[in-house]
Amino acid sequence: MPTNNKLTKQIYNSILICLIAFSFSSCYYDVIIEEEVDVNTTISFSEEIAPVFKSSCVSCHDGVIAYPNLSSAHAYESLISGNFISTGNATNSSLIQKLNDKHPFEGAVTNAELQKIILWINQGASDN
Repeated sequence: MPTNNKLTKQIYNSILICLIAFSFSSCYYDVIIEEEVDVNTTISFSEEIAPVFKSSCVSCHDGVIAYPNLSSAHAYESLISGNFISTGNATNSSLIQKLNDKHPFEGAVTNAELQKIILWINQGASDN
């Protein structure tokens, strides 16, 4: 019969092995395949841009916490009247400058979403 010290060590090792096995089984990496943005496609604000704001920005940019108000009913007007968009020139748009600076944090907007916003601005930022 094993001694208490030996038994304790066996239990400790068994628990340690189980914890290590469990931690490795919960580790995985999602492979995110971002869609290519076709520069020849007209980007729709209501169908492609507003949903990005709704899913990634409205929790803060709701017209109360932070400006511009990016809620569905106010996003376009808020961006245009607040001079966040330099129509036809995404490079000079403060919206793009903020997003390129990883505002509010990296990953809030995917690269494909950012490319769509840039293309939409370069296409004239229509309210379509």
